[in-house]
Amino acid sequence: MITDTGTTEALRSACWTMGASAGIPVERRDEWCDLGVRLIKAELATANDSLDAAWQEAEAALPEGWVVEGTRRVLMAGLPKMQRWGATACPLTPKGRNWRGIYETQYADGPTPAAALRALAAVLLERAG
Repeated sequence: MITDTGTTEALRSACWTMGASAGIPVERRDEWCDLGVRLIKAELATANDSLDAAWQEAEAALPEGWVVEGTRRVLMAGLPKMQRWGATACPLTPKGRNWRGIYETQYADGPTPAAALRALAAVLLERAG
């Protein structure tokens, strides 16, 4: 949940500007902005909860000594509607990434970071057999 004042004020400012563009009367704009900020905060909180749950699923599926490296945007040149998110996991040694890690790294993708992490969990569980 967004709690810092600077972010909330930035959202209110954006809502105020959009309200002006939409022709919302000045006397109703504060009410409209409050509603907009609450909706945006609720949506972001839901997205973060989903991402946290997906990350936990991926971590639960890891083989011993492996870590989830993270997620990243996968851009496909010339196909803007085909952009996806990828998630990777790899083995580690006490000194860091295993030298063979580039060959053993597991990858999965999806339309969102959470979907990519859930796909990665499925790949890891399938690999474990």
